[in-house]
Amino acid sequence: MKSLSQWTIRATLAALALCATAPAIGIVMYHGLTEIERSSRDIEGQAMGLAQTLAAQQTMLAENTRLLLMLIAGMPEVKAMDAARSEAVFAKLLKDNPVYSVFALLSPDGKLAATTTPHRGAVDFSDRDYYREVLRTRAFSVGAYALGRISDEERIHFAMPVLSDSGELVGVLMTAFPLPHYNGLFSRIPVPPGMRCALVDPMGERLYRYPGDPAFPLGASIPRPISERIAASQGDSGVFAETSSDAVQLYNAFVKLRLGPGSPHYMTVLAGAPLPGAKAVLTGGFGRSMALMLAALILSLIVARILGEMTIGAGVDALIRATRRLSGGDLTARAGELSACLEIVALGAAFDKMTGELADREAKRLEAETALRASEFRFRQVFERSPAGILLFDGKGVVTACNSRLAEMMGAQAPQDIVGIDMPARIQDGPIRDSVLRTIETGEAQYEGPYVSLSSGKHLVIQVQTREISSGVYMAVIEDLTGRVRAEETLRLSLAEKTTLLREVHHRVKNNLQIITSLINLQTAKTADPATREAFSLMQSRVRSMAMIHDRLYRSESFSAVDMGDHIRELVARISGSYKDVSRNVRLTVDAEPLLMGIDAAIPCGLLVNELTTNAFKHAFAANVPGELRVSFRRENGKAVLEIADDGPGLPEGFRLEAAESLGMQLIAALTDQLGGAISVQTGPGTRFRVEFPV
Repeated sequence: MKSLSQWTIRATLAALALCATAPAIGIVMYHGLTEIERSSRDIEGQAMGLAQTLAAQQTMLAENTRLLLMLIAGMPEVKAMDAARSEAVFAKLLKDNPVYSVFALLSPDGKLAATTTPHRGAVDFSDRDYYREVLRTRAFSVGAYALGRISDEERIHFAMPVLSDSGELVGVLMTAFPLPHYNGLFSRIPVPPGMRCALVDPMGERLYRYPGDPAFPLGASIPRPISERIAASQGDSGVFAETSSDAVQLYNAFVKLRLGPGSPHYMTVLAGAPLPGAKAVLTGGFGRSMALMLAALILSLIVARILGEMTIGAGVDALIRATRRLSGGDLTARAGELSACLEIVALGAAFDKMTGELADREAKRLEAETALRASEFRFRQVFERSPAGILLFDGKGVVTACNSRLAEMMGAQAPQDIVGIDMPARIQDGPIRDSVLRTIETGEAQYEGPYVSLSSGKHLVIQVQTREISSGVYMAVIEDLTGRVRAEETLRLSLAEKTTLLREVHHRVKNNLQIITSLINLQTAKTADPATREAFSLMQSRVRSMAMIHDRLYRSESFSAVDMGDHIRELVARISGSYKDVSRNVRLTVDAEPLLMGIDAAIPCGLLVNELTTNAFKHAFAANVPGELRVSFRRENGKAVLEIADDGPGLPEGFRLEAAESLGMQLIAALTDQLGGAISVQTGPGTRFRVEFPV
C-alpha cells in the first residue's frame, strides 16, 4: 500500500468522502430509532401543555368571578337584600361584564329575590348543587352542567354567600357563565392540528369540546373508560393512552381543578393528541433518510473528483506559472483570482501581496515625498501668515525658526535676524526671555502682561504661551492683546456709565411718584367728602406701591429683577401700619419665598398685593375685634402662587369677581390678566383669594 505522501489529490478526496459519509449513515440510523421514542414523549408533553394552558384560563375565570362576586356581596344594597337597588346594580354589572349571562340574588331558602333576567312567578333554586354547597361551606362554589331555570341556556353557575356584618347568612349571590362563551375565552390558545380538548364537570358531563361536533353534544357524558381512568388517578393531573369515541387512539392529559386545597374538584380539563399518525411519519422519514444518505455518498464521490480537477489542480497550476515569471525578474507577475480551496486561495493572495508590495514600494516612496512637500508648504503658509508671533527654539534657547510677526514684535527687520541667536544670553527682553528659560526647565510656561516693543517703544499687553512640542523642540506663541484689553476697558466704562444712568432713572421715577403721592395727600386734606377722601387714599396707596418697586431697584445691585418676597413683606407691613385701628387686633402672617421678578411683572404683582391686602383690612375686620390675615407667596410647578386669606364675614352670597362693579375688584381682575394668570375666590366663612401666574 502506498504511503499517504504518494497519494494523488483525487484519491485523497475520494477517501475523505467515504470517511465523512459513513458516520453520517450510522447517525441517521440511531437518530431514526431515538426519534420514534422521543416523539411519543413530545406528544404526551403537547397534550399536558395544552391541558395546563386550558386549566390556567379556567382558573383565571373562576378567580375573577370569585373576586367580582365578593365585591358585589359586600355592597350595602345586596347585604340589605334590597331587590330593586340590587337589580339596578346587577344591570350595570351585566353591561360592564358581558361574559356573564345573569346576576341573581337568592334568599336563604333558595327563592329568587332579585335578577337581571325577566321572569314570571316564584323561582326556586334550593335544589341546585352550587346553592347547597354555599349553605354547607359558607364559601364560593362552582356548579355542574345545568340549563338555566329561567332560560334554557346551557351554562355553569358560580355562587357566593352574602353575609351580614355579624356573619349571618342573609342570601346567596349567583351568576352564570354560558358554555358557548368558552369558544371566545379559549380562542387565543393555539391548538395544534389533530389535537382536541374538553372541559368536564364532576359528574362526567361535557361542558366544552374543541373542535365542536354535533355527535358530542354539551351535557352528554364522556366515554366511560376515560372517566374511569381519571377517577382512578391518585393525583390531580396525569397522562394515559385510551381510544376515543371516534376510534382514535389518543394520549389523554387531564388536570383536575379545585377551589382550594382539600376541596373536591369542580371541573376536569382534558387534552388529547393522536398517536399512530406521528409514528408512521417518523418511520417513513427514517427510510427516506437512509436512501438519501446512500445517494449522497455516490454524489460526493463524483463531486470530489470534479472539484479536485477544477479547483485544487487549477489553482496549483496558476501558482506554478506565476512563480516562474517572478523567478525570471517580472515584478508584475500575479496569480490572480483563484477558484480553489481556502488554503490555496490564501496562498495565491499572499503571493500577489508580496509581489504587489515590491512593485508599489517605489511608487509609495515618491507619493510620500510629494505629500511631505505639500504638508511642509501648508505649514509654512500657516506659520508665516499667523497674526500671532511664533518662535521655535531648541533645548539651549537657540532660535531655530520664527515668523515675520515675531520679528516685528522683537524689533528685527526680518526673521533671519532672529534665527540662530542665543535668546537667554543675548535677548534682555524680560517676559519672552523668562518664558523661554521656564519652558526649557519645566516643559511649558505662560505669561500675560505688559510688554514694551523693542522696535517702536510702544507699551503693549501680550500673552506668551510656550510648550515643548517634541523631544528637544520648543514653540512659543506670542499674541498682542492690547486692542482687546482696551476694548474691554472701554466696555467696562460704558457699562458703569449706563448703570449710573439707569440707577438715576429709577431714583427720579421714585421721586416723581412720591411727589404725586404728596399732591394726592394735599388734595385729600382739602376734601371733606369721606368717599372722595377714601378714593384719594386708595390712589395714594397704589402709587406708593409702584414707588416702592423703583426704590428697591434703585438700591439694588441688579436692575433687571426685584426680590418679590422682600417687597411683599415690606408692602404688607406698610399697609398694616396705615390701618392701625384695625391691624392692632389682627394677627398678621406673611410667608413670602424669595423670587426674582422683572419690573414688568413686579409692578402689577405689587399692585395686586396692595389691592387684596387693603381690601381685607377695610372690609374683613372691625375695630377692636380680633382677626387673622395670612399672606402667602411661593413658587409651585413653575408658577408663582399668591394667596391672601382672612377669617372675616366673607363676601356676599352669589359674589362673582367678573361681575363686580367696584373699581378695586375690576383692578384685581385686570392686574391678573396683565400677569397672564388666573384667580379663584373662596368665601364663607372668611375669604381667600388665590392668584397663579407664570414666572
